Formats: sequence, structure tokens, C-alpha cells
Amino acid sequence: MLLSPQLGHSMEELRLSTFPASLASLWRPAKIIPSTRKTRIITAYRPVKPSRSQLNGRQRGWNTVWSQHRRYIRKKGLGNISPRAMFSRDLVRQLKLWKDAGDEIILFMDVNDHVYKGRLPQRLGGRELMMTERFLTANGFEAPNSYYRGTRPITGCYCTQGIDCVNLYASPHRAGAGDHRYWIMDFDAKSVLGAGYPHLVRPKGRRLKCVVKRTRVAYLRRLRKLTERHRMYSKMKALQDGADYVSPRQLKIAMNKWDRENIEYKISAEENCNQFENDYIEFSPQTNIWIKRRDLYKQLRSINARRRSGKEVNVTHFVRSCVVPDIQDPFALSDSEIGNRIEACKARLRELKSVAPMLRIEHLRDCIYRAKEQGDMKAVVRIRQILRNEKLRHRWRGVHKSTKPRRGGAPTSIKVKLPTGDVQYDTRDDIEEQAGRRLTDRFQLARDAPICNGALFDEFGYLGDTTSTKAILEGTYDYPPEMDEHTRLLCEEAHRIFSLKTTEEISNYVSSDDFQYFWQHLDEFIQSSYSHVHFGHYKAIAHDRYLSALEASKLSLAATTGIPMERWGSALTVLLEKEFGNIYLEKMRAICLLEADFNWLNKLIFAKRMMDQAYYDNGLVPEEQFARRGVQASHGVLCKVLFCDIMMRALHEMAGIPSVDLGNCYDAVAHPIASIALQAFQVLLTTIVLSLSVLQTMTFFLRTGCSVSNSGYGGTRSDPTFGLGQGNGMAPSGFSAVSSLMVGAFQRLGHASDFSGAWSGLLFCLAAIIYVDDTDLLLRSKSRALTMDQFFHDCQTSVTDWGKIVLATGGYLKAGKCFWYMMGWKWVNGVPQLRTLRQLPKYTMTIPRKDGLPAPIPLRYVGDAEETLGVWSCPKGDFGVHIEKKMEIGHLWVEILRRNKCPVMGGLAFDILSYQK
Repeated sequence: MLLSPQLGHSMEELRLSTFPASLASLWRPAKIIPSTRKTRIITAYRPVKPSRSQLNGRQRGWNTVWSQHRRYIRKKGLGNISPRAMFSRDLVRQLKLWKDAGDEIILFMDVNDHVYKGRLPQRLGGRELMMTERFLTANGFEAPNSYYRGTRPITGCYCTQGIDCVNLYASPHRAGAGDHRYWIMDFDAKSVLGAGYPHLVRPKGRRLKCVVKRTRVAYLRRLRKLTERHRMYSKMKALQDGADYVSPRQLKIAMNKWDRENIEYKISAEENCNQFENDYIEFSPQTNIWIKRRDLYKQLRSINARRRSGKEVNVTHFVRSCVVPDIQDPFALSDSEIGNRIEACKARLRELKSVAPMLRIEHLRDCIYRAKEQGDMKAVVRIRQILRNEKLRHRWRGVHKSTKPRRGGAPTSIKVKLPTGDVQYDTRDDIEEQAGRRLTDRFQLARDAPICNGALFDEFGYLGDTTSTKAILEGTYDYPPEMDEHTRLLCEEAHRIFSLKTTEEISNYVSSDDFQYFWQHLDEFIQSSYSHVHFGHYKAIAHDRYLSALEASKLSLAATTGIPMERWGSALTVLLEKEFGNIYLEKMRAICLLEADFNWLNKLIFAKRMMDQAYYDNGLVPEEQFARRGVQASHGVLCKVLFCDIMMRALHEMAGIPSVDLGNCYDAVAHPIASIALQAFQVLLTTIVLSLSVLQTMTFFLRTGCSVSNSGYGGTRSDPTFGLGQGNGMAPSGFSAVSSLMVGAFQRLGHASDFSGAWSGLLFCLAAIIYVDDTDLLLRSKSRALTMDQFFHDCQTSVTDWGKIVLATGGYLKAGKCFWYMMGWKWVNGVPQLRTLRQLPKYTMTIPRKDGLPAPIPLRYVGDAEETLGVWSCPKGDFGVHIEKKMEIGHLWVEILRRNKCPVMGGLAFDILSYQK
């Protein structure tokens, strides 16, 4: 059975309590629950009395369904009723109940009787149910015989009047498994799901593609013409010269006026640089002539209709367009002749579609030949590049379709977990309301940080741009006694990092070279910008020195004055499914698509300049942070394995590895802490205030499968949103700065483990392994005299301190992802052995939470492998689980290639069927 287009709803399996358990296999209902109606889908088998030959056989008909149900009826004392009569009675009774409740019904049944003239089919078509057999209604004739030796149809599909069966196909005998025909049914999805059927709205395509030189040149030509005509550069020069003489409010108004005008010119240039063409068939002169004829005939029909209504129509351009497609005397055609010619064009295009790819290749080869004759070698290179790209795209499309797992797209419905149960929202308004409300709560998680409340908030504010922040960095701040201990440790660590400065502050000036170098090497198809000025605009502008200087001047003015463009305050939040089919809102990824120029400015200052200087100045980025340049996630796993190896095989000391992952790490960062950390890394306060103030007052527009929302959500100056934003160019570097304060504060409490090199004697300390939100604390016994109970309390103190440090930054530990290992030793006949879980202390480790109540985390056996940073590992050093997981992936890959059509790659055929496990 097919439902077109694809269903996005779950099917709930039901069992009927009124039907005998032995007959349940003959009656399998399912229920589709959309937003507006319920549809029941039932498959049923009606028993038939054994024939005389079956009764006289060796088993005397005991193995038939009829006999099995007959024995069940007698055993249960249900009376002298035949299974056939009981089936018909109960089925009709249940169908009436469902129909009276307003449900639609699809019944596919082996009637074992004539599907049109039998007694049960006539009851189904009576006044009470009024169900019709859909093979007859879909095809206009009765269904053929079902059984290959039979003479009449005994299999039918009955539906209530609200169900629309568009097509129904009955196969020939022996075409599939079994001795009956198999059926394929195509139902209209709206009739099954109701009016609430989701409609996926795709975003508008781009006209500007820099990989196509023709469109890039046309875009730059028009944009430069518009900017020169309207004196955009002289206007920007006037803004720069008057920045020191006008008030910030006046400057902001003037800057936004200039920016709105500039955006209009960019959009206008894109609209005129290219035209959209329908790509349902590949372009070639043979297909193009039929497409033009079809479009001209449609235009002719429209012209005739306008003429009949008395309107004047200028047909000069239309008559000129009819010359090339060879349409002679078009106005002599009647409406019926025009319609017939349109259908003929469509039929011809359908015929050409199968050979269109070959015609396309022949056309491009002819273009190469003509370019060689004219001596235009640049054109030859470009056409060959088009041939190569199209060939690779066609080849890899088939490979990816066969091998890539299905990816979750933009959702058209979401589920929300409530105390009363899960609730699914299917309408656009409900999705936007629920998602906006909960995402706003997510972006305000960091408001619980101690620095954002009480007297500390009065001193630091939301942006950390007060004199108190300057005093902390310079080491002159007088910490109040009631200040949170872990917040104070973060501030002291910020002072230590700030005092290590050996270079000047981070420059916020943007040059044309910076702009051109970055954008010319960037992938233009990255999505961004609520204003529709996407990456392709800036990549194209980077090829023009004049326009690049204009963009660099605009960004420099905003960065030096600290005044953001009004356009930067709007962003798109794209909801994506992390796992295909999982539509729970808390399991979705919310990607913030900021304006492309604002996002690049953040990348330039924070990710490029700040991090370059941080790596240059020794000690700014701790060794515990493995999400940094030159280091991979696998290095963190290796470090963890070596730590366990030293503790186990070399020293036999007690050790613990609590895995305490952060929740919503980028979205749960308090801006005052982030501001202090970034200032400690030598970023100018003006630039920090520019970026954080935009995030605090940003309006997020939600993009789902239902298109972009008309209303947004977000914060205000009095009620701001925090976090760094998933998708923001400054988020990784900003979080690295905050995590540097966290690691330093943790080490200040004495929780680092000291190590020395066996050969070199080099001393170093390591407190944790951190890769963004994945955190493993490395804890070892400080003395061999410690008991296991004492060591457990030391581990609990370390975990509690780390959790409170995280809470001080506005974040939290995700209890569902936290666990810990403990390596304790016992000596049996002088041989060290790891203790089992039963032999370890019976205490429960807890982590602190925002509500003040501790949350327990489980203790895992050292031989139980867990996936961390993409590797399945355990303290015992057994990588067998990781190898098994990789083998499972390999076997799954082979099975996918077996079952899917995968094209031959580069003349090499891989014999997948000969693969041996």
C-alpha cells in the first residue's frame, strides 16, 4: 500500500479485546492518528470450511485455520457457531463502532467468497457501513480471480466513503510469493491523514552562483554600477569622518540607512544576474526547442484570453519569439488546437527525458569543438569543467543514495514531553509557539549564574563592561565576602591570564585583504542570513577590489564604534532532526544562521586573531582543552587510555574517571563571564559589547518544514537572551576562553594530577580531558595510605567543585550523560587485581544542579566500554568493543551495498557478494 506523498505519522498497533486470542492473527488493525481525523487500516482473513478432499486426507483437515478455530470455540464453550459466522459477526460489529466514532476505515480482506456478490461484502456495502470495493472504483472493472486455480475474485479492498484510492494494481499470478495475486494500492494522503497533512515548504533557490563565472560577472557589473551611481563609497567616507562628531544615536540611524540601501542593491543585482530554469530535464538544443514551443503555446493561450476580454496586448515580442521555434501563423490556431499542441510538446519531452543526458553530453562536446575552432581555450577549459562536474554529480548521486543513511530534515511536526505525557504539535502556529517558547528558555539558562543575580549583577551588569570588570583584570578588585566562591575563582583566573599578556590588544580593523582572502576561499553554499544576502554575495564581492573595500569599511566602522547594524539583530533558527524520525523538541538541533557579514566579523576577530594570539602567548589555552588547533579528539582518547595504563599496569594506584558532560554548552554561557574571559584574552571591550549586545537582543525567526515564521522570539535589553549561539563564528573561540577560566579555577582547588616523564623526568599536571562539552576528569590517589572510602570522598569533592564551577559560568552538567569509573586494587598472593563493583564502596556519587538538589550518577565497571569522543574505550584497556562496533558498521555497509544499486566507480567493480566476514 502506498500513501503519496510520504507519511510522517506513527502507526499504533492495536489488539481487539472482543476478539478471541486465537483469531487475532486473522484480524490485524492499525490506526493512523493525524491532526484532524483517525484512519483505521485492517488486514483480515475470513476462514473457510475445509473441502472434502482435505477432510479425507492424512491429517483430516486438522491443520487448517477453520479446524484450529473450531477447536478453540469448543474449548472455550462459545456455542455452536462456525468460525466463519463468528468472524463476520464480530468484524461488522467492530467496524460499526469505529464508523460511528467518526473514523475512516481501510479493510483489506481475503473474503474466501465473491468480493462483490458474497453475503459479507453485501453487508459491508449496506446502509450501516456503506463501504465500497476500491478495485472496481479505481479501474472501472471488477477484480480478476485471486487464486491461481480459482475462477472468481476472493480478495478485496473495502473503504469508507472518506477514503480516496487513486490507483490499484493486481499483479499476474506467480509474480510474487504465494499462490495469490499481490496488490499495490495508492491512496490520496489527504483522505487518509485529513486536512492537517504537512506540506514541506522549501527555501527559495539562489540565482547567484560564483562557480558560474557568467552569473558572478553579471552580478558584479550591476552591483558596481548601482553603488557608483548612488555614491555609496562617498557616503561611507562621510560616515567614517563624522563618527567622532555626531551622537551614537544619530550615527546608528545613518549607518542603518546606508546598510538598507546597500542590501537593496545586492538583492537587485542578484535578481538580474541569472534566470531560474526548470531542471526536470537536462538542457540541450533538442529539448530546449520543445520547452520553448510549449511555453510559447501557453503564452499564446493567455494572449487570446486577454484579447477576448477586450484588453490591448502588444504581441511584437511574442511574434519575434515564434521565429526560432518555427511556430507559423500562431494567431490562426483555435483554443483546442493550442491545447493539443501543448500536450504534444509535453509528450515529446517525456520521450526525450530518457535520452536527455546523452543529448546534453553531445551538446557540450559540440561546444568544445566550436570553441577549439575559434581558438578560445579558456572556453574549452570551462566547458570541460562543466562536463566533469556533471559527470561526478551524476555518479556520486547514485553512490550516496545507496550508501548514505537517511538524514533528518526540517520537521513539519514536533513532540514535547510534558508531565501528563507526550504531546505532538502538527500545525504551523503550534510548532512555532512551542519551539519559540522552549528555545527562549534554553537561551536564558545562563541567567541563573551567580554573577547575574544580587549585588554582583549591579556591579557587572549583563555585558561585563563596568569598572568592576577592569578592576578584576588588573587585580585591584575587592571581592565581597558573600561572593560565590567558584565565581571568585573564575575571576582570579581571568586576572592571571590577563597578567600574562605579552602583545597588544586584538585589532578590530578590517582590511580589504582580510575580506578578499577569507571570502574567496569559502564555500558559498553555506546557508545564512535572514535578509537573503547569503555567502554567495560576499564571495562574489571578494573578486572586486572596489566593492571589497566598501564592505571592509562598513565592518571596520561597526567594530570600532561598537554600533551594530540593525539587520544583524535578526537571525534564522533552523530546527534539524539529530536522528532521522526523532521529532522530540529537546532532541533537535537548533542552528542559528546569523547575517553572513556579522558572522564573519566574529570569526575574524575572535576565532582568527584572538586564538592566534592565545596560542602565541604561552599558557592562555590549557593543555586540558583538546578542541584546539593541531589537536584531534582521538588525542584526548589516547591521553585517557595512557592515564589508565599508568594507573593500572605501572603504578597500581587508585584512580577515578568521572565523565561529566555539559548540557547545551554554547547556549548556556553567562555573558558577564564570557565578557571577562574575552577581555582577559586581550579583545577590545568595544568589540565584545558589539557581539554580545546583538546576541542579547536578537530576534530569532524559526525555519521549519512549514517555512519561515512571520513572528520571532528572543530577548530585549531588560530581558536578554544569553549563550553564544550554535552557528555563531565566535562560539567555539568564546567557549574556549570560558573553559580556560574553568580549568584554571579547577586547578586552583588542587584537583590536578601530577605526572613526570619516565625518561626525561619532565613534570606536568593534567586535570581533565575536555573536548567542547565532553569532559573526563582525571583523578588519582594523593597517597597510597588513603582508603577507598577516603578516595571516594576526594572524588566526590572534585566532581562537586567542577559542577559548581560550571554553574558559575551559567552552564550545567547533564545528568543523563554522566557516569564514572573507579579503579581500586586488591592484592591476591602478591598479584594486584582490580576490584569488582561489589567490592567498591557503596556510596553514590552526585553532581550539583541548578535547583540545588544533587543528582546521582552511576558507577560503571572498568571493563564496560562507553563511547567518548567517537571511540569506545574503558579504563581496563579493552578495545574489543570498539572493534566490534566498527565491524558492525562494516557489515552494515556491505549489506547496504548488496541490497542497493550502486554504480561502478571509475571502471572498477567491487564484488560485494564475494565479501567474506
